[in-house]
Amino acid sequence: MVNPIKEKQQEIIENFALLEEWENKYEYILDYAKKIPLIEEEFRKEENLVKGCQSKVWLITKQNDNKISYFADSDAEIPKGLTALLIEILNNNTQKAIIEAEITFLKETEIIYHLSPNRVKGINAVISRMKELATLA
Repeated sequence: MVNPIKEKQQEIIENFALLEEWENKYEYILDYAKKIPLIEEEFRKEENLVKGCQSKVWLITKQNDNKISYFADSDAEIPKGLTALLIEILNNNTQKAIIEAEITFLKETEIIYHLSPNRVKGINAVISRMKELATLA
């Protein structure tokens, strides 16, 4: 059976592998920050902030035909880009698929090893919140 979450992660891993310099890899993350499905201004409030992030990351979901879509924004570009990559991977999947998803691209691309401990904590908080919101959908 085809697993769209694994396929999206593999696509990102392959794209990342094409980039040799870390400067280019950071640019890839920053480019994704521009692709994020932005949260509407009215949802940029305390209750939608991801707890555990050094930066502000707002995250909400919408459900359509048993598929969950994420919308987000951040006040910092790297967290915004990483969140956009997570949205690319998890968007338009079922609650069950999202909750059971193993997020491996951060290690497989070695992104995780080039982030500060606070950024690692923050991106893990975003992943946890995405899964938590899926359980509430």
